[in-house]
Amino acid sequence: MPGIARAAAVALDLDEVWRYRCTGVVSELTIDVAGVEGTDILGGVVTDLDGAVVAPFDTGISVVKTASTANLPQGGGPVTYTYEVRNTGNVPLGGVADRVTDDKCVRPTYVAGDDDGNGLLTGEGDIFEAGGPEVWTFQCTTTVTVTTLNTVTAIGTPRNPTTGAVLAPDVSAVARATVTVDSGVTQPPTGQLPGTGFEGSRILWLVLAIVTLGGAMRLSASRRWGRTDRAS
Repeated sequence: MPGIARAAAVALDLDEVWRYRCTGVVSELTIDVAGVEGTDILGGVVTDLDGAVVAPFDTGISVVKTASTANLPQGGGPVTYTYEVRNTGNVPLGGVADRVTDDKCVRPTYVAGDDDGNGLLTGEGDIFEAGGPEVWTFQCTTTVTVTTLNTVTAIGTPRNPTTGAVLAPDVSAVARATVTVDSGVTQPPTGQLPGTGFEGSRILWLVLAIVTLGGAMRLSASRRWGRTDRAS
């Protein structure tokens, strides 16, 4: 029988526990069955089987950031940022509520999402069955006076919900949002000089024409004066 441990000509006494070990790589949900077989003092064969389920886990976190408005009038105004944080892996994440930060806003405040109140952010197909998939919402309100690009970071620690043991390194995700503030400066159309309405090339030709015409007039006047001087 495959997987059965055998120890020929060696007796397993009543007060003994024999241990065997096998190491392998598990890349998908696996049900592993081990078997043991022995012969009793009457020559009969005895067997036993036991199994274990091993589920490899994935870790991940995501955050989506939105602003209450993407455009503000000149001078700016208040903006409320909303952050939606999800567990994209299949093991619970701890410490998320305290580690959502924004580089341009005071510490975001947790709003809702921890449906079971266990302090763990759970995702789809949680292998520990710690709870259904959750979306935790955070918010932060600030005053924006100039065009601003800001970044939110969300961090979580993969944990065993039963023992609290850390299962893997922290996971993190970032998201960005831009709020544009009207500067009050009107940009001229392409190819025009500010405040003229004339294309730059036309202005240049007009100036050259005036300069050229003025030079021709001065030259003509000088020549007339020269002829008058010679006549006298």
